[in-house]
Amino acid sequence: MKQRRILTGLVVVLFCTAMQISSVNAQVPMDFLIHQYRITVSVHCMDETLRDMSLLPGFELSSQINLVDGRGHAVRMVLNRDLDIALETIREFGDVTHFQSNATSVFARWSFLRAESAVRSHEYDRLVELLYSADGMNEFNQIERRLREVISYQERIQGQLNSLEFDIGSAQISIFLTQLPQYEETPEDSAYGRLRQISNAFFTSMEYTFMMLQLFALFLVYISLPLALVIIVLVVVLRAYSRASKRRKLIGVSEVSVDETISMEIEETPIIKDGENNEEN
Repeated sequence: MKQRRILTGLVVVLFCTAMQISSVNAQVPMDFLIHQYRITVSVHCMDETLRDMSLLPGFELSSQINLVDGRGHAVRMVLNRDLDIALETIREFGDVTHFQSNATSVFARWSFLRAESAVRSHEYDRLVELLYSADGMNEFNQIERRLREVISYQERIQGQLNSLEFDIGSAQISIFLTQLPQYEETPEDSAYGRLRQISNAFFTSMEYTFMMLQLFALFLVYISLPLALVIIVLVVVLRAYSRASKRRKLIGVSEVSVDETISMEIEETPIIKDGENNEEN
């Protein structure tokens, strides 16, 4: 008897699941898209832009503003009926430099959650019927435990459905702000701007010229060092060779003068005969 009731309950649940899926597919909604926008705006005054941003429709999810660097990022959720007004207001903040829109379909997930919710709802009704006709406390406790699980699961599914349906009916806008550089305006603003451009170009060209001269000087130094070493070696070798040749010449001249002196002394010395020597003795 107990097994037959459980089997009957499973058959009813499966039949209700098939019927619910077919009904969901038959009632296809026209628009099940989640819209996301990424907008980058260059603004002149960050403080005024932040005040204007607080007046946008919808609510803010997150915000990060750095007034020192002049950059900011904010994410807002806007209902689809107020989307055009919000986009037009953002375009009035300043110069829009980047605009990107994406749309993601969530119909498959929505259909699955609806079918799951219907299945758990029919299972809940069937468990309630089985609870009232339970035989004994053991069967009653098992059905009650399963009933609590179904109720908890049904609440989670309903929460996901509510969140998903809210996302479908609204759009997420990510706003990136960049503050333009500030300078004092003069009556001759255009002439001042041209003069500044010319001066910047002149100083830039001078910097490039000075850099090229430095590179050329380094190149000359890089080339001249080996040449200077070679020249120094040649000069030292030539000077050593010239000194050696001079020494050889001086040595040759001194030897010749010594030989001449010896020969002259030999010629001037008188020759003594042997007879004369004997007489003197």
